[in-house]
Amino acid sequence: MGLLFQTLGAAAGRFADISEQDRIAKQKQEESFKLLDYKFDQDKELFDIRETRAEKQLETIRKRDKDREFNDTVKEASLFYKPAQLEAIATYGLSGYKYAIAKAKEYEANGRNASIEFDVGKLRQQISSSDPTKTQSTLEVASTINDSVFSSAFTSIPKATKNAANTFQAQLVQLSSDISKETDPKKKAVLQSQETDMIKKYQSFLNIEKEKEGENFKLDFSKETRTALTLGLLDSNFIADGKYQDIKGKLSRITSGFEADAATIHFNTYETLLNKYGGKKPGEKWNGVRALNAEDDAFWASIEEIKIGGTKLVEQYIGATVREYQRSKTSEGAAIGKTPAFRPRKNSSGGLLTFQEMLQEYNKGIYKAQDVVPFTDEGVKYFGLISSKGQIHRIKGSLP
Repeated sequence: MGLLFQTLGAAAGRFADISEQDRIAKQKQEESFKLLDYKFDQDKELFDIRETRAEKQLETIRKRDKDREFNDTVKEASLFYKPAQLEAIATYGLSGYKYAIAKAKEYEANGRNASIEFDVGKLRQQISSSDPTKTQSTLEVASTINDSVFSSAFTSIPKATKNAANTFQAQLVQLSSDISKETDPKKKAVLQSQETDMIKKYQSFLNIEKEKEGENFKLDFSKETRTALTLGLLDSNFIADGKYQDIKGKLSRITSGFEADAATIHFNTYETLLNKYGGKKPGEKWNGVRALNAEDDAFWASIEEIKIGGTKLVEQYIGATVREYQRSKTSEGAAIGKTPAFRPRKNSSGGLLTFQEMLQEYNKGIYKAQDVVPFTDEGVKYFGLISSKGQIHRIKGSLP
């Protein structure tokens, strides 16, 4: 009997041990679940933080891109309009700037100036009439007014006038190109005569339009026409002289080592353009030719730039040659042993050559292209740059 109680007691003890183990295991499991829940909450919180940061970063990037677009658009608009006009355009925000730029490019393509064609005064009047409580000096209400008010401040280009002008300009460009390419003297003369007639017709057309539209009427050459008639002719003359190179399909003028001849091409092109289109001011003539579209400042500035380009070539080359000569007279320069193309020749009296004396030597073949020769002319000292094309370019100056 005692053995039976002992066995039952041992069994009860083992059962108690098992129950305790189950309780401990269950407690550990619950603690594990709590730990997992806590870790999940922590991970979720961290994920939310990261997601919020990512959203903020994306928003920052979007805002930065939007600001960059706005700033770039404002910069582009400032190329066409004056500060007071930009202030008026700004009230319409980004869309206003974009519209103004599109109009500016339309004007430019048709030879007009955007800063002239956009009338701020008219915009103020339109705003004032739309809202009588506002003064004409206030543009704050502009963005609340219908877009047609804003667009009406930009001068519209009459389609018939635009088409006629484009036709004239296209014909002038084609004739200029044909003349540059033609090598037969007789055929070239015919083309030049046709070009002269076309210039007269275009000027007559502009005069008629001015009478109809008033003295403020202005129709500049388009940018493409202006470039073709001026720089296009300069490029053609460089090509005809063989002073060009092809760089990745794009023709480039060669001036280095040919500064004297390159300057001659510039000056000859300048003279040709003046002979074609006349002087700068209305009524002014160049060799009997009245100035074509004299009010087109950009066109005449582009012609003047060709002359300026030739002058720069002469000044820079002569300056570099004189400096090289002066350096050759130092011990350092003598060690190099380089002889520059500077020819400080003297006359029979031991002084500088006069211009006539230099011409005599030039005709005898004493000088070659790219030589720089100091001389005097009517008491003024000059440096002359010899060209192989029978021209001597001069600038004022003398050795120290």
